[in-house]
Amino acid sequence: MSDKDLQSYFRAEAREISDGLSRALLALARGEPSDGAVRELFRLAHTLKGAARIASRPMIGDLAETMEDVLAVHREAETELSAQEIDEFLRLVDVIDGELRALEPAKEHAKAATTGEALESVRIDLQELDRLTEAVFEARVQAASLRSSAGGIGALVDDAQRTIRDLAGDAERRSGAALRSVERARAAVDELRKALAVTESQLTARADALWRELERVRSQTDRLRMVPAESIFDALERAAHEAAHATGHAIALTTAGGRVRVDRHVLPTVRDALIHAVRNAVDHGIEPPDVRVAAGKPRNGRITIRVARTGNRVTFSCIDDGRGLDVDAVRRAAVDRGLVPDPDGFGVEDAARVVFAPGFTTAPQVTPLSGRGVGLDVVRAAAERFDGEARLSSEPGRGTEVSLLVPVTLASVPALTVRHAGPGLEHAHVLVPLDIVAGTVGVRHDAIVRSPNGDLVRYGDEMLTFVPLSRVLGAVPSPRAPEDRWSVVILRAHGQSVALGADGLGAILEVVVRALPAAAGRPPFVLGASLDIEGVPRLILDARAIVSAARSLVGATSGAAPAATRRAPILVVDDSLTTRMLEQSILGSAGYEVDLACSAEEALEKAAARRYGLFIVDVEMPGMNGFDFTATTRRDARLREVPVILVTSLASDAERRRGAQCGAAAYIVKGEFDQRVFLRRVEELLG
Repeated sequence: MSDKDLQSYFRAEAREISDGLSRALLALARGEPSDGAVRELFRLAHTLKGAARIASRPMIGDLAETMEDVLAVHREAETELSAQEIDEFLRLVDVIDGELRALEPAKEHAKAATTGEALESVRIDLQELDRLTEAVFEARVQAASLRSSAGGIGALVDDAQRTIRDLAGDAERRSGAALRSVERARAAVDELRKALAVTESQLTARADALWRELERVRSQTDRLRMVPAESIFDALERAAHEAAHATGHAIALTTAGGRVRVDRHVLPTVRDALIHAVRNAVDHGIEPPDVRVAAGKPRNGRITIRVARTGNRVTFSCIDDGRGLDVDAVRRAAVDRGLVPDPDGFGVEDAARVVFAPGFTTAPQVTPLSGRGVGLDVVRAAAERFDGEARLSSEPGRGTEVSLLVPVTLASVPALTVRHAGPGLEHAHVLVPLDIVAGTVGVRHDAIVRSPNGDLVRYGDEMLTFVPLSRVLGAVPSPRAPEDRWSVVILRAHGQSVALGADGLGAILEVVVRALPAAAGRPPFVLGASLDIEGVPRLILDARAIVSAARSLVGATSGAAPAATRRAPILVVDDSLTTRMLEQSILGSAGYEVDLACSAEEALEKAAARRYGLFIVDVEMPGMNGFDFTATTRRDARLREVPVILVTSLASDAERRRGAQCGAAAYIVKGEFDQRVFLRRVEELLG
């Protein structure tokens, strides 16, 4: 890349970041809600600092680092910026803007003004585009209804003709005058039929043309949302070169799959996550040049960014040929943080899981690239934001691969229609996203295998956990005769497979995922809803959550209690009645048995009388707090094996570290609470 190109890219990115800083700071100055504002400002300042360093713009980099240092203190302490700090930050942004204007060649202004090139491309407001997409979808619903209505005209005429025939038969048994009246009516109906036939044909043709045009518009609006993945490659290359310069390493970055198109809503988050993955690869993976040469490797470390689409999902991979994951360093850091109570047997797979933990780092001190615990946590957060997956694989001495699996688009998804016909939800039709449907198969009821761990279904050479759709929907399972057949949908996600039993399968539809109304809450295992061609809402299942929570949903299909109730129960400990009820509702809907305690002292009494499989504990409670409760149970020979999840509003890194040091297996911040992630973590700890 030439220096001219580098500076051009930097100016564009820095201008976008500067605008983002200004908007966020002005919102704070206006007194608007500030949840997450400090974290967002920190991310922007951090990104600008890195971009300025690689573009050799030290003044802009220093200004960004000044903001980053102040914001880091507020982020750790969970405090807000003061009015004076906001004013000072706005002043620094003005200075940065001045520096950026000075970098822009004057001739670029003249060229744009004289040639009109500035009008050839415009920024699209994604919210406006979303509204356009919804409007097109609504119009398609109306067009489908019009087509259906047009097809019903002929049926109405046929009904009229049958009525006339009945009247004619009755009139023949009466007077001739009545028969003549019927004949006149018959002639009138015939004329009406001919006229309506023409109207029906024209109306149907126009409805079909409208439908085709709306399909074309929908396709175009969907395409407007999609941009080539290669649009983020330059930012990744800049990040790699910046990191190499900071560490003294030599690297060569290559890319593949750049023509894969991805939703505009998805790509910025993916870009930020991959920037951290690239920096992590350079700082922790790629060896110094002399070490590589001594090991028989090329002097320049190789980093490959690979993009590949499979169905409705796309995988972004950052692959390096460095030293591989330092399992010993990860184990030591994990033990220090209390993430691994027993380090014996800690291997590569354990390390690959732990490195995604929030705030995790193996760096002994803070540097421009490492030590703040951002790294792979950003990759994990990006995966969770889009209901995707973050993976890491590594081979000692040969390198590491970090992969991020996300949806191609958030606008629409192909989905399979499945039907439940049992009591409680008669003839309910729900939708399952097609991207994780591995197959379908018909299974007789008496072919389901009963086991101590629940029901199983054979699929190829596998025995898969069988989950009736009725349990997912919270309905009563229908009685089954041995010869009754299930329509089984094989769901595959997170490296696991589950057999979902339904009463029937329907069409594969392209659907727009809509959020549920706030009044509906967040039902377990529901991703959203979509309107069918009649305007009737249908639930879209969160199939990945079903796979994750499958063990809590299994049970005999004859109506026996779920297998989860046969496992050790969960004890929820919180002094807030609202929180206790919410967590009990979520866990109970997922099939778990739940006991409640309103204080740590009461929880210890209950734990002395009954064996639990998991403690879910608030931190800030009167008397003994959650940290002390956790530490107390870790010292108890009978309770130390029971995992503890701390659920709290305390979100600082210091509080997270304290929770880990006390021995908590997980730390969930209430302000960042996500039901699916919560249930997934519960299932992992109970599994």
